[in-house]
Amino acid sequence: MNVIITIQHPAHVHFYRHVITSLSSDGHDVHVFARDKDIALDLLEHYDIEHTVLAGKADSLTGLARVQATYEARLLHEAMRIRPDVMTAIGGVAVSHVAPWSAREAWSG
Repeated sequence: MNVIITIQHPAHVHFYRHVITSLSSDGHDVHVFARDKDIALDLLEHYDIEHTVLAGKADSLTGLARVQATYEARLLHEAMRIRPDVMTAIGGVAVSHVAPWSAREAWSG
């Protein structure tokens, strides 16, 4: 099974770290995508969780909109490449926007 997990806040690392380990140990392909927010990337590295950073930090409201748009576009690109069976996030609107376009069923005819 292909799984995408998105991390947009340090608390998400703590929430998902055991799930990532368990799924990976069971032979599933787990793809973790993150946004550079607070210490989220430091925590991912501390727990030795392989991840890809999709967007940086925002310094203003306009910057936040730009970061979110970049994050969603890059997540869509990765999801189209991976064709996940499952995508999950905590309060991450990007997954709700991207999932319908990347689902295996959407393109299988």
